[in-house]
Amino acid sequence: YIEGSEEKLLDFGTGTGILSIAGIKLGVNYATAIDIDDDSIDNAREYFEINNVHDKIHLIKSDIRNFQEDSFDIICANIIRSVIIDRLEHISEKINTNGKLFVSGVLLSEDQEVLEYLTQYDFEIIDISSKAEWIGIYAIKR
Repeated sequence: YIEGSEEKLLDFGTGTGILSIAGIKLGVNYATAIDIDDDSIDNAREYFEINNVHDKIHLIKSDIRNFQEDSFDIICANIIRSVIIDRLEHISEKINTNGKLFVSGVLLSEDQEVLEYLTQYDFEIIDISSKAEWIGIYAIKR
């Protein structure tokens, strides 16, 4: 779903930074990776260096609620359902109209709740994939 013409990606809850790395490798021009955990920040920094993408990713220790940057073409969040739902207003404010949202880390049994919240915040569900008890959601901001 990433075409390579997207300018800005936000990796919310970056962890190891894999989603930022993938976005850059798929052609996104610039990424911002945020996390609140010190170990995650250290790990992501190391993996950005190893994958030679450190010059295209801005790494910040921050929660999305306190994070000021906006106008993202893509937002990725591989975080548990409760964090996604609790921060969905902030995600919605930071993504461009027609921006792409990729959500994972949601249990299959929690899908309806997440889908309802996404709809409330004007996201159109494009695709849902599942593996074992987990789902991934691709949605567009309307």
